[in-house]
Amino acid sequence: MSVDNGSAGGEDDTTAPANADTTLKPRTAHEVPCYEGTDREIFYTVIYKKREPALLRNVPLGPCSYKWNSRYLSNSVGSKSVNILVSSHARFDFINKNFLNRTLPFNELVPTVYFFSFKRIQIKRCSGMGKHTGDHFLSEREFYQLRSPDDRRDDFFKTHKGLQDDFKMPNFIPKEKLISTSLKVNSPDVITWTQYDVMDTVLCQVQGTRRVVLFPPRDSAKLYLQGDKSLVLDVDQPDLIKFPLFASAQRWECTLSQPGDVLFIPALWFHGSVCKDFGVAVSCLWRHLDRDHYDRKDPLHHKNPMAAARGMDLLAKALKQLEVLPDDYRHFYYRMMINKIKEKLPDNT
Repeated sequence: MSVDNGSAGGEDDTTAPANADTTLKPRTAHEVPCYEGTDREIFYTVIYKKREPALLRNVPLGPCSYKWNSRYLSNSVGSKSVNILVSSHARFDFINKNFLNRTLPFNELVPTVYFFSFKRIQIKRCSGMGKHTGDHFLSEREFYQLRSPDDRRDDFFKTHKGLQDDFKMPNFIPKEKLISTSLKVNSPDVITWTQYDVMDTVLCQVQGTRRVVLFPPRDSAKLYLQGDKSLVLDVDQPDLIKFPLFASAQRWECTLSQPGDVLFIPALWFHGSVCKDFGVAVSCLWRHLDRDHYDRKDPLHHKNPMAAARGMDLLAKALKQLEVLPDDYRHFYYRMMINKIKEKLPDNT
């Protein structure tokens, strides 16, 4: 095994800059450590316990590494209907919802993504979607992402029959804790928003080049969260007038450029990506914590661990209790509560 540790990370400063102006610059990116020759023992004894991202090179993924070009994918899956996100913008924006949810036969999605434009076709959509006729959904230049339905667990090995024998999961993934396996297909130039998952994830690149930007959980206050997503949509050229704390967030970065490049993303790490060309990948998510920590009524495990969810509910109720007080009293006790929480953090950060 060989490892490239990249550059050193920096301190955790949650204090807003005194003057939020255009002279602020995001911090230099920390390079995600890169490992060669990773097996199950090395993954768990060296990488996994650090709870930091790791880029694993030349991981055996099976025949998909050389088979999965656009023609093979189209022919293997056929006309199975799949869910997609489509936008006239490369940057998908969850705030302004600049995309549509649509369905498309898989053997028409792949050449559409690969060649950028539709042939003259008529496609009947699922109920409520109407009919699409002509060259595009929104505009002459469109961007696409294959996505999983929100209402059920994704199992690549069942949903994409014809491809399942081509992909071999990395041998260090604990199958007894596996939650989902998802096929990802995207247009060139697609930029995804930054979010976190409560599951451990490996992203297995099969085709194309993908640059991934990550942020550690300790920087959550600097990412201006709305639910599990960051309001900072452009992490390369952020609006530091609107988001001044983002300037001190420590970004980690790596590029997946070859079949067999596998990125380990620990639970709670924020991540977004820039897909530089036609891309195909498989993501695998599994439980980091014991099963009892998760809501059994949430089979997709999108929700926070139950203890965290209860804690957030109690905090919301506590803040509600303080609303009856005058502003100066309320703000005083807000700060008291913040100090109590800070006492529980490492180094009082």
